[in-house]
Amino acid sequence: MSELKTNKVSPSSGTSLALGDAGDTVVFPQNTTDPAIDTNPAGGVGSMWLNTTSGEMFSCTDATTDANVWTNTGSGTGNVSPFTGMVATGGTVTEDGDYKVHTFNSSSQFDVSITGTTPQVEYLVIAGGASGGGRNGTGSGGGGGAGGYRTATGLAVTATSYSITVGAGGAGLTSGVGNSGSDSVFSTITSSGGGGGGHYSTTVGANGGSGGGGGGNQGSGVAGGSGNTPSTTPSQGNDGGASVATNGAGGGGGAGSAG
Repeated sequence: MSELKTNKVSPSSGTSLALGDAGDTVVFPQNTTDPAIDTNPAGGVGSMWLNTTSGEMFSCTDATTDANVWTNTGSGTGNVSPFTGMVATGGTVTEDGDYKVHTFNSSSQFDVSITGTTPQVEYLVIAGGASGGGRNGTGSGGGGGAGGYRTATGLAVTATSYSITVGAGGAGLTSGVGNSGSDSVFSTITSSGGGGGGHYSTTVGANGGSGGGGGGNQGSGVAGGSGNTPSTTPSQGNDGGASVATNGAGGGGGAGSAG
């Protein structure tokens, strides 16, 4: 057990705080800001730093030149330490500036072994698009809707393995409503497959990440399918376009606009 007892506190040259009499003092360097990772203490591990603006005290717990760790020893927050990047595997890995990008073109695993200083990721999850509706000699099928498109920053992750599901596109057909695309999933994020295009015989497009277009016919037009289904914030897609009279089929919706 160690104790520090003093009956005298005095400033020393305006940049440090001395406890005790001359020759028997403990000196704390003073500054108006917090230390930084490149604040290299002459005394090494155990050196103290007092921020006179906030009143917070820091202790050097790792004295590595230009990569020091300063631990807040009081009730405050905000330890000062070098940035540690996340370590993860999975998919095709490329670099974009200071970021590593993991791209998945098929279902697989995203394995995080070290979360690093900032345990968060930016994501882009796109579902499978749908196929267009069937047609006959006098009418056209509506266009298939695009797969749901979801992206954001700040998704928290832990050191674990995440299953990645990459949704397939809807298979083409010659008759009936188009096949909807399959969902894509990462962690808590699900992007919905696009809605199939309507059949030529006055059939509306199917709902999905983006809706399928209405089927063309010789009578009046029909509606396209609803996009952003199920609903997400922000929206993952848009409605399919309505068809018009005299065989004009609607286009499928997309991430940027309606069909």
